[in-house]
Amino acid sequence: MIISQDAELIYVTHYVEFKGVPLVEYGIGTRTGNTIEYKVKVTQKIPGWTTEGMHTLTISEDGTMLTGHYTSGGKKGPLEFKKAGK
Repeated sequence: MIISQDAELIYVTHYVEFKGVPLVEYGIGTRTGNTIEYKVKVTQKIPGWTTEGMHTLTISEDGTMLTGHYTSGGKKGPLEFKKAGK
């Protein structure tokens, strides 16, 4: 995941694999304090998964975790991202 911030505005893109199937998505949103919220658009989707939604994530105190949830198509579920590398 890459997040770029310009004042309160953020730009997000990330790549993950779910059971070997790649997923690529991007989003634009805002940061308020330690919370980021952005609309997400999937450019390479996992079959059966939605292609648009909203992510609301909280940045951990040490900056190594983003935890929160997604909402999409009336569904809601947990999300967690952990910083890897330096």
